[in-house]
Amino acid sequence: MNPESPQIVQEVPTPELIELIAPLGKALRHTGKVLFEPFDMGKWFVIGFCAWLATLGKGGSSLGYKFNTNGFRSGSRELHQFLQSLPWVVPLMVGASILGLILYLLFLWLSSRGKFMFLYCAANNCAFIKYPWGQFRRQGNSLFLFRLVVGILGMISMGLTVLLGFGLYAALRTGFQTEGAVILAVLGAMMIGLPLAMVILTVVDVTEDFVIPIMVRQGRLCIPAWKVCWQLIRAHFNKFVLYWLFKLLLNVVIGSMVFAFVLGTCCVGAIILLIPYLNAVLLLPVTCLKRSFSAFYLRQFGDAFDVFPPDPAAAPTPAATDWPTIANPGS
Repeated sequence: MNPESPQIVQEVPTPELIELIAPLGKALRHTGKVLFEPFDMGKWFVIGFCAWLATLGKGGSSLGYKFNTNGFRSGSRELHQFLQSLPWVVPLMVGASILGLILYLLFLWLSSRGKFMFLYCAANNCAFIKYPWGQFRRQGNSLFLFRLVVGILGMISMGLTVLLGFGLYAALRTGFQTEGAVILAVLGAMMIGLPLAMVILTVVDVTEDFVIPIMVRQGRLCIPAWKVCWQLIRAHFNKFVLYWLFKLLLNVVIGSMVFAFVLGTCCVGAIILLIPYLNAVLLLPVTCLKRSFSAFYLRQFGDAFDVFPPDPAAAPTPAATDWPTIANPGS
């Protein structure tokens, strides 16, 4: 694997058979080899750190002043009175917003690098931090910029949806009662907001499951890798639809198992799952399985999409995972 020299895929592959159960079985066996053959707590903590880094910033909390929600006008008036009584609130909110933006960008950048680190460790049955961190620097920075643009588009879509809801409410409140106008405004906004949200979430999911492995295997940056992935999806659209439906079912099963674990531990497990980093270590079998499943599914489309070394059971040294390089590094 050489991220500086991308591999050229001449045409969209046409595999004879694309399966769903077989990649899942391979992912289960591979996860067992990585985490339990043999069991190494130090290895768990290293790979868990990469998994935690890959999901950094997905959680969140809220803290604020509770305003009266009986009506928009009374809420606005109460907010205005609150800000006048505490003049330091506005500078504090501005400073907190700037700090939040800085933390968001930092977490997004770190998680973009972490996704390559976690895929490298999970695919190669190893526990490295420094090597994949430096090896996929260009790909990580490219992914960061792509995710930043997607995040901005998502926030714009959400803002437009909210504005549409308020606009519909303002137009409908003269002809309907308040409750009816609110319901109609929410439904109208959802008709636009839900499709936009589905598009954004699909882009995020495709990037996570397939574009990142293509970037790793073929040494491409994010946009060129997306072009390769899009050609693959267009040629085998029905197979990828079945994959996403199967993945949805798999997530439901995994979520039910995690919920049963929380109940079985009398909510002690829930407390552990709320602790950063430790939750990544505890859920490592789940994250490793999901990461391996998408990679094994993608591998069915040919060697150009295979991120696994010839012998994934053997823990490699960094140099052992270099694949043949192909010229034209500008892709």
